[in-house]
Amino acid sequence: MERATARDVLRRGALARPRELGLAALLVALHQLAEAAVPVAVGWVIDLAVVDRDSGALLRWLGVVVAVFAVLSTSALFGYWWGARTEKMAAHRIRMDVAERVLHPAGGVPGRSGELVSTAGSDADRAGEVCRVIWGGIATLAALAGGAVVLLDASVVLGLVVLGGVPLVLLASRLLARPLVGRAEAEQGSLAAATAVATDVISGLRVIKGIGAERAAAESYRTASRAALRARLSAAT
Repeated sequence: MERATARDVLRRGALARPRELGLAALLVALHQLAEAAVPVAVGWVIDLAVVDRDSGALLRWLGVVVAVFAVLSTSALFGYWWGARTEKMAAHRIRMDVAERVLHPAGGVPGRSGELVSTAGSDADRAGEVCRVIWGGIATLAALAGGAVVLLDASVVLGLVVLGGVPLVLLASRLLARPLVGRAEAEQGSLAAATAVATDVISGLRVIKGIGAERAAAESYRTASRAALRARLSAAT
C-alpha cells in the first residue's frame, strides 16, 4: 500500500464534501462583501439623504442598509455553519482512513496504539481545518476585491497602496509563521507520545500492579505529560 503524503491527506479531507465546501465559501464570501458594503451604504445615506434633507431618499437608503445587514447576517449564519460542517466531515473522513489503514488485511501501521489514537483524534481535527483555510481564503479574496473596488473609486492612489501592501503583509506573515510550524509539529508529536504512554499504562495496569511498578508507570506518564505541556506552551507563545 502506498504511503500517503501530508498533501494527499489534506486533499482527501478537503474533498470530503466538495459541494458543501463550495457553498460555504460562496456564503462566507457574500458575508465579507456585505461587510465591505456597510460603510458604503451608510455613506450614501448621509450624502444622498441626510445632507439634502430628503425624507423619501432617507427611507429608501435606510431600506438598502437594512437589506445589506439582512444579507450580511443570513450569509454569515449559514456560511459559517456549512464551513464548520465541512471541517468536521473532513476530520471524520481522515479518521475513517486511519481506521481503515489500521485494520487493513495487509497489516497495520507503525506506532503504538496511543499514537494512533492521537492521530485519529487531535491530528485529524487539525487536518480538517484545511477546509477553513479554503473557504476563509476565498472569502478574504472576495473582501479584498470588493474593498479594492471601493477604494479605487474613492482614490486610485489609496487603492493601489492597499493592493500593493496586502501581498507584502501576507508574505511577512508567512515568514514569521515558520517557527510556529515547527513548534506545532513538536506539540503534536509530544501529545501523541503522552497519549501512547497513557494507553500503555491503562492496557497494562494489571501487570503494573502485579509487579509493583505503579510509581515507575506514574513517573513515565508524568514525564511525557510535562513534555507535552512544555511543547504546548512553546507553540502558544
